[in-house]
Formats: sequence, structure tokens, C-alpha cells
Amino acid sequence: MDELVNTVQSMSKSTNDIDIKLPIVFPPPICYALFAADKLAIIMNNPSAMNWIYNNFIQLVFYSDNLENIDPHTHYLSIWPIDLMKIDQRGGNLFLREHIINNNIMELNKENLVDCIKMWIDQGLYIIANIDSTKISKTRYFGRKPFCHSAFIFGYNEIGIYQVDFLNSGQLDIINVPYEELIEAFFSPELPNIFRTEKIWRLIII
Repeated sequence: MDELVNTVQSMSKSTNDIDIKLPIVFPPPICYALFAADKLAIIMNNPSAMNWIYNNFIQLVFYSDNLENIDPHTHYLSIWPIDLMKIDQRGGNLFLREHIINNNIMELNKENLVDCIKMWIDQGLYIIANIDSTKISKTRYFGRKPFCHSAFIFGYNEIGIYQVDFLNSGQLDIINVPYEELIEAFFSPELPNIFRTEKIWRLIII
């Protein structure tokens, strides 16, 4: 496994350029799927978490839906119980404290989205959001048919937000997403047809 590297929160005083990152461990020990990598990038900040990983994430699961036809673009072979930690299953509550934000709680729009993200990060909250990932130019989904996927946001600077995602090469990496792309991805007109329930923001406090 690659050496784990902790990112840090920083601000350049000489240029007044803002560069805020909440601490994560990157790369996380399991990164076959973003819903696994994002939670573990937070959990692994606890020095004792590695022993916990070795003692709990040991079961491989093969879903019977793939017996006849395996789709290589799906997670047909998963690690249990990390599949419980997906954004639509609330399983992360077993490991992290979550706060759900949807349209019934507050109204997010193109004018206040960026300010809300900055406010939450400044309060020490990690953000996981359902977005149309095909609007994010540095990800492997860019330019494809509209696709709803989670985004893990843990920082921001003058240009945009810091996000963990898969590059076109398939490698998991930290990317700097311009605010304009994030707004377009979050408020994509295709999302209501892809994701039939309300858009959900999940804020995680550790």
C-alpha cells in the first residue's frame, strides 16, 4: 500500500491566497470505489483505525445480479461492510456523525452554494454531494452521458473546491474543481431524471 499522506489546512499570509484543506489521509487504504475511499480518508485520521480496518473489512461480496453478465463498470466484487457506507444508505452513521441537508432543510441555489460550501468547511465539516459528474472536466466521467455520482469535498481555494475523484486514467486523485463546474454539476438539469429523489448533501463531522 502506498504511504499514507495527511493533507493539512493552510493559508498563505504573504499573498493572502486562501488554501483551506480539512485533514484527510490520502490515498486511503481501500479505494476501489469513491464511497469507500471518501469515508476512509476521514476515518484514517485516527491512528488506531488501521487495526480496525484489518479486523472489520475482510469479507468479499459477489452480487448474484452479475452471475449471468458481469458489467465491468459496476462494483460486482465488493468489500463488506463498506457497501453500507453509500450516500443513499446512511451506513456511514455507523462510523461517522452525519447531517443530511435536502430541500426541506434549506434552499440551495446557484447564488449561495459556494458560500455554503466555504462556511461548512470552515466549520470543519466534510461534504459529500450527489452531482452530475459528467460536468467535472478532470474526472473520468467528463463529457459522457449525464451520470449521477457522489463528490467528496474537503477544501477550497480561490479557484474552486478540493475534491477526491477518479481521473480519466482510473487513478484516484485530489483535483481542484472550478466553482463554475461545481455549480453546473450540482444544478444539472439532467439530475432530476437520473436521481429521482431530492438532491442530498451529507455533511460529516468527525
